[in-house]
Amino acid sequence: GAFEPFLERIFGGPVGRATHATGPDAPTWWWFARQYFSGLGLPMVVASLTAVVATVALAVRRRLSAGRVFVLIAFLAFVALFVPWHDFRVHHLLATFPLLAILVAAWLVDLRERRATVARVLTVALVVSSAAYAGVGAAGYADMPRDRAAAWLDDTIGENETIEVYTRHFQDTALPHGATVTHREGEFTACPEYIMLTYRDLLYLDEDTYYRTSSLRGAYVRGLLDGNDSYEPVAEFGPRPPDFVPQRPTPGSLLELLPHGIVPHVDQYADEQELRPNQYTLVLRSTGECSPDRDPPF
Repeated sequence: GAFEPFLERIFGGPVGRATHATGPDAPTWWWFARQYFSGLGLPMVVASLTAVVATVALAVRRRLSAGRVFVLIAFLAFVALFVPWHDFRVHHLLATFPLLAILVAAWLVDLRERRATVARVLTVALVVSSAAYAGVGAAGYADMPRDRAAAWLDDTIGENETIEVYTRHFQDTALPHGATVTHREGEFTACPEYIMLTYRDLLYLDEDTYYRTSSLRGAYVRGLLDGNDSYEPVAEFGPRPPDFVPQRPTPGSLLELLPHGIVPHVDQYADEQELRPNQYTLVLRSTGECSPDRDPPF
């Protein structure tokens, strides 16, 4: 019955996100572009931007209905909320998607009164392209790398064999139910039969990443990949990054964001559990020469 937690959730969250950096430094417009490209697809982004500009122009000339004014104000209010944030995700902007759809539909109706053929062609193009983008994206979840890795381990590992992991959250690892796991925050086994490297572990190999910047851990991961630590790769799942180094859009580069509006499953700076490239999983198996003094820097 206390109001404090409720008020903290409503007002404390937005203020905290505005003052807490959770992503690389980049202009605010770049964060909006990155999330809208990924969430809507490029054709719908272009149509939405055009519709917003056209709606604002009509509002300035006082030729806008009360309903469209309300939708426009609601959209701009949401945008204004996220402008101070350092980083935000697609799910933060979901509430603006139906508002943009209404503005796009109203813009197409206005266009139909002047250029009916153009409006019909654009409508068909938007429906087909958006359906294809959403359909391919949704279908991709039916066959995800982490699911395949967990199934492979479930069929392969023995009852008493151990898997070592460095990313410990359940949503970031491909562990079958009941597997024996070793990590530094739990029961540690010096010589496990298997080691799992996830996409987040590979971020230590990227010298330009804004986090996971430990050179010691990066050298350790590279040594595992090169077979210098009595372990060898036996299975991998998902698209392998070039030389195992994640390739992400340069913060502030609009050109490098374009693939986000064309390919539904792309690399992200956050929510890595959601998309195919971020679920890359590599499983290594012991060669039987492990030293009991082995001490991973995790």
